[in-house]
Amino acid sequence: MVGKALSPQEFIDYAWQQIRAAEALLARHQPVGRSCECGRPAPCPHAASLNERRTHYLRRLGLLEHTRPRCVRENEPGGGGNTQPLTGAHG
Repeated sequence: MVGKALSPQEFIDYAWQQIRAAEALLARHQPVGRSCECGRPAPCPHAASLNERRTHYLRRLGLLEHTRPRCVRENEPGGGGNTQPLTGAHG
């Protein structure tokens, strides 16, 4: 069964959750000599997988930021020429 498609904001929130989770797990997979903190030999395949997941979502967020319309703030001085990205602050 497939769920409903995420709205752009839902995807942004989901992507940031995935990025933060990957970063938290990556903190436990640092190189120590010729191995990883988890005990696997370096390069750690689990760390590589987590890094790929993090990179995947960062790239998707970058693509989304470049393709989303910008919100014009009409009540700003200067006649509304200022624009703001629609994404919120995350991180």
